[in-house]
Amino acid sequence: MRKAKKTVVFLIVFVFLFSLFSFSACKSKGKSLNIIIKWHNHQSFYKNPVSQEYILLWVRLHGAKDYYRMPYIVSQHPDVKVSFDLSGSLIEQITDYINGANDERRIISENYRIYGE
Repeated sequence: MRKAKKTVVFLIVFVFLFSLFSFSACKSKGKSLNIIIKWHNHQSFYKNPVSQEYILLWVRLHGAKDYYRMPYIVSQHPDVKVSFDLSGSLIEQITDYINGANDERRIISENYRIYGE
């Protein structure tokens, strides 16, 4: 499954870059090419209903490095129009983390820092 995702991402990037380079070599005929870029960000729901802690760290990890950085990068290019779509489960989990939620990996890290050597 992971290999399939990488293959799909590679193909999308390849087609996008190929279209940019191939069209840039053509003479302009006064018509622009409209491309729609839509990022759909979703995340499975990783909350343990008994402990109320998150089992996996992916929302926290991507929230710290990707979910804010992508719109920032796009904001540096005002002529590029991009749509970001966040799923309901992703928004709920981000909100939980903002309000102090924790995940198993973070708890292990904090305990090691406190009790470790």
